[in-house]
Amino acid sequence: MSSRAQPSIKSEKHGLISKSNKETFIWVAITGAVVAASLVILQFLVREAIFNNKVLSAKSVANDTLIQNIETAETLKANVNALLSNDGLASVKRDDANKDASNLSIILDALPVNGDATDFADSMQKVVLPPSQVTISQLSTSSLNSAELGAEQSAEGLEQVSVTDPLEAPFQTSVSGNYDQIKQALVDMARVIRPINPKRISILGSDSTLIVEVDGVTYYMPSRTLSIQKETLKQ
Repeated sequence: MSSRAQPSIKSEKHGLISKSNKETFIWVAITGAVVAASLVILQFLVREAIFNNKVLSAKSVANDTLIQNIETAETLKANVNALLSNDGLASVKRDDANKDASNLSIILDALPVNGDATDFADSMQKVVLPPSQVTISQLSTSSLNSAELGAEQSAEGLEQVSVTDPLEAPFQTSVSGNYDQIKQALVDMARVIRPINPKRISILGSDSTLIVEVDGVTYYMPSRTLSIQKETLKQ
C-alpha cells in the first residue's frame, strides 16, 4: 500500500512543481511586458514634456517680441507725430512744388530708397539751380543700383548694414554766373531737403563771371521689408 503511494506522491509533486514553473514563467512574462510598456510610455511622456517645454519657450519668446514691438510702435508713433509738427521741416518746403506736401513726404523725398541718379540730376537741373539763373555747363551723377551693390557686397553683408547707415551717390556739377548768381545757387543747394555733402568746391574766374565746380555726394537709404515669420516646431 505504502509502495504504491510513493510514486503517486512524487508524481503529484512533479505536477505541482511544473505548474508552479509555468505560473512563474507567465508572471515573469507579464511583468516583463508591463515593464517594457511602462518604459515606452515613460519615454513618450518624457518626449512630450520636452516638446511642450520647447513650445512654451517659443511662445514666451514670441510674446516678449510682441510686447517689444508694441512699445516700439508707440515710440515710432510719437516720433512721427513730432515730425509732422516740426517747424524746421515745414520751413524747407518750397513755395511752388512742395507747398502742399506733408512733412513725411519731405522726409521721403530727402532720403529715397534707391540711388535715383537720373531723378536727382533732373531735380538739380530743373528745380534747384534754375532760380539762381546760373549756367549749367556740367552735371553728372552716379549711384549703385541693386545689381552693382550686390557685386560689391554679399547678401549677408547687406543684412549687417545698419538701417541708420545711408549709402552715397556721388555727383559732379559745374555752373557759371556772376557773384550774386553763384551765391544764390550755393544757397539753394544748401536748402535742398535731400542731404548734399560737397567734397570739393573749386571757384575760378573774375568778379563778373565765376565758374564753380562742385564734387559731392548725396545719399539714399535702401528699402527694408517688414515681414512676419512663422516657425514650425518639430518633436
